[in-house]
Amino acid sequence: MKKLPIKNILLLLVFLGTFLLIAELSIRITYGVRLVYEVDNELYWKLKPNQIGHPDFGLPTASINSDGFRGKEITPPHNCNILVLGDSYSFGWGVLDNETYPSLLDAFMGSSTEVINAAIPGYGLFQENILFKRIYPNLNPDVVILLLNKHDLVRTPFTNESAKEKYLLHITLRKKIGRYSELSKFVSQKINRAFGTRLGIDSLNYVSEYQDFKTLWANQQHYIEEMTAILAKDNKKLYLILYPPKINNQTASAEFYNTITNSVGSNIVFIDDLDNANLTAEEAHISATDWHPSALAHQLIATRIYQEFQRANFMFNGKTCKPTSYPHPQSS
Repeated sequence: MKKLPIKNILLLLVFLGTFLLIAELSIRITYGVRLVYEVDNELYWKLKPNQIGHPDFGLPTASINSDGFRGKEITPPHNCNILVLGDSYSFGWGVLDNETYPSLLDAFMGSSTEVINAAIPGYGLFQENILFKRIYPNLNPDVVILLLNKHDLVRTPFTNESAKEKYLLHITLRKKIGRYSELSKFVSQKINRAFGTRLGIDSLNYVSEYQDFKTLWANQQHYIEEMTAILAKDNKKLYLILYPPKINNQTASAEFYNTITNSVGSNIVFIDDLDNANLTAEEAHISATDWHPSALAHQLIATRIYQEFQRANFMFNGKTCKPTSYPHPQSS
C-alpha cells in the first residue's frame, strides 16, 4: 500500500483547515456569538459579565451587564428595588431584552423603581437559593419574585465533593473549547436534535426526570423556606409564580400546583393563573415548542404581577412603590 506523499497530506490539512475556518465564520456571521458562561464553585456556572450574545442558535441576542445579569446596568439608589430570580423562563429565552417580563415590569413601575433580572438559564431551585443569599445583602430588594417550574426541581446539587469536582472540570474544559468554536456547538446541537443525544449538555447533576414529583419537592422545599425566612426578618414577601400558569382556572399540572400551594408557609404571594388575560393557552402562545414563554406570555406575566402589586397598594417593606411612568397595564 502506497503512502500518501507529505505534500498531499499538507494540502489535505490546509483544505480541511480552510473548510473549518469558513464554516466557523459562516456560523458567526449568520447567528452571531453564543453567550459565554463562567464556572462557579457553588453555582456551577454563571453568565460572564459585560457581553452580548444569543442563548442558542437562531434566538435573539441578550445583553448581559457588569453584574452578569440580563438587562441594563444596575443603578442604585432607587426608591424601590425588585429582584427577579429563576431559570431560562425568567431570563427570557427566545425573546428580546425589552420583551422579558422583568424588563416590562420595570417599564410599568417607572424610574423610581428598578427591576433586576437575576435569572440564569438552566438554574435549579438550589442554585436560585444560593444566588439569592449571595446577592440579597448588597441589592437589598424590597420585593423578590421567583418563577418556578417543574424543571427547576430536576437539577440538584451533587452529594459528594469528588463528583462535583469532576463535573466542574468537565464543564471547564468544555467551555474552553466552546469559547473558541461556534462550529462545535452548532454541530453538537444538530446531532442532539437528530438523534436525541446530549452532546455538550451539562446534565451530569440531573436526577432522573421520572422521579416522583412529590419526592423532588419534599427534598427541596426547604430552599423556598430559607428564602422566605430571610425575607420575613425584613418584613418582605416572596412573589412565587408557578409556570406554566392556569388558564381559566385549568391546568395540565394539577399535582405541581396542589403540592406546592398546600405545603409552603406564609409570607408568599402566589401567582398561579393568567385568568385576567381572558385568553386560552394557545392564544397566548404559552405552550411553545420548547415550553418557554413567548413575548406575549411575558407581557401577560408582567401584567399579572403588576395587578398583584396594585392589590397591595404598591406597599412593600413599609414603603410606597407607586409607578411614576406610563403606560401602565390595564387593571382587571
